[in-house]
Parts: sequence; structure tokens; C-alpha cells
Amino acid sequence: MKLKNEHKFMMDTRLLKIIGFYQLFNPRSPKLFGYNIFKCIAAIQIFIFTMTLFGLIVSIYCCLSDIIEGMRCFWLCVIGMVTIYKHSYIIYYSDIIWKCIQLTFAEGLSYKYYSRRIHENGRKKLELVLEFFIVLWFVNVLFWILTPFAVKNSYTIVKGRNEIYHYHLNIINVIYPVTDKFYNDNFTMFYTMECTIMFVWAHVTLIFDVFIIVICIATAYQLKAIEYSFNTLGNVKNQCMSNRMSIVRHDESKVLDVKILIKDQQKVVENMKYMHKIIQPVLFYQIASVSSLITLLSILQIMSNCFNGFSLLSPMNFKLFISISSEIFHTCFIYYLFSNVNEQFKRTAFTAISWCCQNDVSKPKNINGVTNLEN
Repeated sequence: MKLKNEHKFMMDTRLLKIIGFYQLFNPRSPKLFGYNIFKCIAAIQIFIFTMTLFGLIVSIYCCLSDIIEGMRCFWLCVIGMVTIYKHSYIIYYSDIIWKCIQLTFAEGLSYKYYSRRIHENGRKKLELVLEFFIVLWFVNVLFWILTPFAVKNSYTIVKGRNEIYHYHLNIINVIYPVTDKFYNDNFTMFYTMECTIMFVWAHVTLIFDVFIIVICIATAYQLKAIEYSFNTLGNVKNQCMSNRMSIVRHDESKVLDVKILIKDQQKVVENMKYMHKIIQPVLFYQIASVSSLITLLSILQIMSNCFNGFSLLSPMNFKLFISISSEIFHTCFIYYLFSNVNEQFKRTAFTAISWCCQNDVSKPKNINGVTNLEN
């Protein structure tokens, strides 16, 4: 599926195709019986996590006599529900997401003298951030997958009603309704199941995070290009001719150029509103539920360490530390992305109004509407 003029996209389509992000939202992706093949794969991923949820519910029932393990299984259950909700949500809004992605195309905007340098800088930054984030996720998943082999003699202890069970430490340690002897004898089978679950979770989470990264960075650099164009308005022949993108419109008047820039700004703001509509409920649900459960689980784990002997380097403590660190980094990184877009939006709106005031141009009605959006 070769796309013409891929270099004019803010995003690196080559990298996004590797993880299946681009094909998932592209309406021209290969189809099976009229359905996007990658959406069919997404439906299979949702089905796998739905089955995992049933398994976790059974695990909670099996751990009724063990508060720590029961809460851990409940935490995994919430993560599973967040994953299903997140993946279903972006599939439902796939058409809107594709429209948001299309606006990252260099000629998605109408002004004729946008800086190629800013576009290339945005593309390089986006590619660098995506590569860093994908590698980080890969290392994180690799750690979880290799943990059972690194600590071969470690077991998950579950206190039953009449006896204590010792299950071999696995990736996410789903407690199945089987004896510990059967579990340990068939550990390879259970490990393969949990490995599949882990890969599906990592891919689903990565798809959503990549969407946030692409839209936020692309939006910030588009706003930066609009700001730069306002600053160089009237000097495009001297300053931008050798650095401009391909011409879409041929208006030469300053007033017409201002109108085009404001329309482009409106396009970007509209894209931000679509993005906000998609991202806000998912992020709120994810941060509120997962963060609160991690806090509760940390308290219970500390209590367990106090009563059963404290071991900082125990596998469960180390996994909990990695989970908390990942969640904190994830939340801070998302905050940084949105803060960057918000700051660039303010600078662009201020530059537009300042130019109109300095050049004795009556303030367009649209600018007032744009500047009020941040409220």
C-alpha cells in the first residue's frame, strides 16, 4: 500500500505501518469480506482480552481468602477493561482519527508559504519520539516476558481456604482454577497464554499512545508554522521563497493571506476539538482507575511485606515498582504533549492578533472564536 508524497506527511508512515497503526485507520487498507483486515485483527485482540477478563474474574474468586492476590487480580481486571474500552473506542472513531491524521499532510492546509524547515523539524522530532517510545515499550514488555526465566525458583503464594498454593511465577500471574501441581507441571502452556496476552496488551496500548503522540506533535508544529507565517507575512519573497512548501493557493494580497492563515488556524483548532473528544474520556478513565488501584495495591503490598518479611528485590515488589514507574512516566509524558500544544496555541493566537493590530487590520471574527476555545 504505497502512498504518494509520503515525505509531505508530518508523521513517518514507514514506522507507523510496521506497528499496524497506519493500516488500522486507512480506509484503503486491504479488506476481507468488505472489512478492514486490521480492524478484524483488532476485534480478535478485543476478544482475547474479553476471555482474559473472564479468567481474571475466576482468579478473584479463587483468591477470596487472600486479599493481596485478590486485589492484584482485580487490578489486572481493571487494566483489561481499560484496554478493551480504549481499543473499542478508537475503532469506533476510526473515521475521525483518519481525518485528524490527514491534516498532518503538508498540503492539508491552504497557505502557500509555510516553512519547509518547520515541517521537517516536526517530522524529525515525531520520528525520534516514536522510536524512543516504541523501544521503551519493547524493553518494558521484554522485562515482563523474561522475568519468569530470570527467577526460576520464585513462586506466587496464594492462601486458600484449607491450604496454601505455590504457583510458579509467570508474566502476569493469572490464578487459574487448577491445582498448583498441575499448573507447575504445565507451566509452558500457561506461559504461552500469558505471553500472548502481554503482547496483545502492549500492542493495543501502543496504538493509542502513538495516536496521542502523532496528533499532539503534528498539531504543535502546524501551529508553529502558522505563527512563523504571520511573523514573515509580507516578506515571503525575501525570506521564504527557497524554503516554502508547494503552492496550493495563488492569492498575493496580504489581507487574503491573513484570511487563509486564519482558516488554516481554524482547521487545526477543529482538529484539536476532534482529538479532545476522542482522547479525554479514555484518558480520564485510565488515569483515574489505574492510578488509584496502583496506589491501593502498593499499600497492600507494603502491609504484606511488613507481616511476611520485607524483601525489596522480590519479583513482585520489582514488578510493582516497574508498573508504578511506567504509569508515572506515561502520565507525565501525556501532560507534556498537551501542555506543548496548549502553549503553542496561545503563541499562535497572540501572534495573529498582534499582526492584525500592528497592521491596522480589523480583527477577524474567527480569531475571537479561536482564542476562546482554550476555555
